[in-house]
Amino acid sequence: MRRSTIALIAFSVVSLAATTSAAAQTPTTPTASKFEVAAGYQALFVTDDPGTTFPLGLAVDLAINASAFGFVAEGGWSRRTENHAADAVDFDFWHAGIGVRWTRRVNPRLRPYAQLLLGAAFHDVSGSIGGFDQSDRTAHFMFQPGGGATFALDRRFGIFGAVDYRRVLLDEDTEGDSALNEFRVLVGVRVGL
Repeated sequence: MRRSTIALIAFSVVSLAATTSAAAQTPTTPTASKFEVAAGYQALFVTDDPGTTFPLGLAVDLAINASAFGFVAEGGWSRRTENHAADAVDFDFWHAGIGVRWTRRVNPRLRPYAQLLLGAAFHDVSGSIGGFDQSDRTAHFMFQPGGGATFALDRRFGIFGAVDYRRVLLDEDTEGDSALNEFRVLVGVRVGL
């Protein structure tokens, strides 16, 4: 009985020393860069009938962080071109929004985040249909919740991926529908300043 008690005490002391040593060596929670700039490639999917893909796109954002919460401003562009016989039409979708972002910074390498943006979506359709030049530009209110994760390569640079849902509110009287649902996939580079 005495040997098992001594062994238990010795094991407890060694475990406590190892835990304290490991805690001292564990990196602390990374501090957020006050400013972050990101840029990347975006693909946009519009869920109309039968659905439309905008394979070409770019997006940029600027975030101002205050601990886990921060403010973000984002803008982006997506393009689709359709050619049928003599018809050629370009569809350009732009968006600009501001909002809030929450980032979990417990892991020094992987930083998941969620954000909500409010702003405007601009749709520009131009081209030649039936031999006549056509052009139509509209602007609509949009809100865009989404999230993703940044994988930190070092203290300042990281790569990220995100998926967002964008709801664009339309005028049903002029556009035949009350809203447009869009999904965006974004991959890029984030830099802390």
